[in-house]
Amino acid sequence: MMSRSVQNSALLLTGIPLFAVFIAIIQAFFTFQKSISLDEKIEIFLHKLAQSSILYDCFLIIYLSTFNHYMAKTNGIVTAVTLALLYIPTKLMLPILFLIAALVSIIITNLSVAIIILLPIGYSIAVSLQNNPALIAATIISGALCGNHLLNYFYTRVESLSFNIKYFFYHIQATTFVLIAPILGTLIMLSQHTCTPLSLNIYTHLYHSLHLYDYITIVPYAILIASRFFNINICISLIQGIIVALMIQIFVYKIMIIDVITRIFEGFYTEPIMIKILLLHIMMTALVQIIQHNQGFDWILQKLFLKSEKESKHLPIKALIKTILNNIYTIIDTQQIIKIEKQSDISTNHNIIMLSNMITPTIQTIIPYGSILFLATHIYKCSYVSIMHYMIYPITAMIIILFVSIPDKIDRPAK
Repeated sequence: MMSRSVQNSALLLTGIPLFAVFIAIIQAFFTFQKSISLDEKIEIFLHKLAQSSILYDCFLIIYLSTFNHYMAKTNGIVTAVTLALLYIPTKLMLPILFLIAALVSIIITNLSVAIIILLPIGYSIAVSLQNNPALIAATIISGALCGNHLLNYFYTRVESLSFNIKYFFYHIQATTFVLIAPILGTLIMLSQHTCTPLSLNIYTHLYHSLHLYDYITIVPYAILIASRFFNINICISLIQGIIVALMIQIFVYKIMIIDVITRIFEGFYTEPIMIKILLLHIMMTALVQIIQHNQGFDWILQKLFLKSEKESKHLPIKALIKTILNNIYTIIDTQQIIKIEKQSDISTNHNIIMLSNMITPTIQTIIPYGSILFLATHIYKCSYVSIMHYMIYPITAMIIILFVSIPDKIDRPAK
């Protein structure tokens, strides 16, 4: 009964956003200010889908689902889980998983990719240790988000170093606590959760079950991480991992080449959740194109412009404005956004940029209709609420960002 309710909750979580976007698209077709034909409306609707960035995201979803599929078929996930159970102390499993997720996120530099790759491994660990799957899912998501924050923080500090080397250390002193507090708090709280240790017989069986070909199955993971470490394009890195996984299937598991070729993208079209994510991405992109064409973003920009004219001295408010402007700027390139940034003094303030870069990925990890929680609820067979219950780091980070004041005039420290 409980599993059925969880499945129904997951179906609602993945189905409602698609239906909502579908209804919004239908309504958007009646908001055109000029009287144009239906064919012209459809052309406007599909115009943005031809952009290279949108096509890139679509191919990234396909390659990512294919990579995970072949890592499961070649037992690469099983080998990674076995190594984790053997060499990570059970009492420190959650804090170490948090740190590993952070490190992987820093190397891969793409938050969603890092989380989606680690989620299947975390689920197998949760099942093996009979631990709460929602807790493991939240730990991996939080760790990857922490790595993304550290990466953005480093890049912003480097920019401030080149911009104003005299006050570089003053920048660090005034803002580092925004990261240190939630990281330390999360690690302390995770260390209080103890996992059920495996028996000695199971450890012995796991140790003797590993053979040379088992270590070969995790080579695609190593190639992906090494490629990203040397800053190779993420899609190319995934393709390299997929090719190695295919070679493992052919030479280690003796799968016929024709079977491998005909089923190369089986991991995408046999996973309904990945198809839903792709559809949601495409439909949202097309909907935004209609809103842009009908000047639907003007109201938001006007409100932000009025807010900027009030000259709010609360830095988090300016960081929120910067976050909204960044997201709109990826949709529409307008001089009004540049004007608002200059008016609000948020285009060159590195503290505002840093906080904005932290707010954006945090929101991506906690919204229920995002790809991250889509997959987490599907893989871990748990509800959105149960995962959010253990999202210690994102919630703590958002509280500190929004409610802790940072000196706005940090470029002119007191002597």
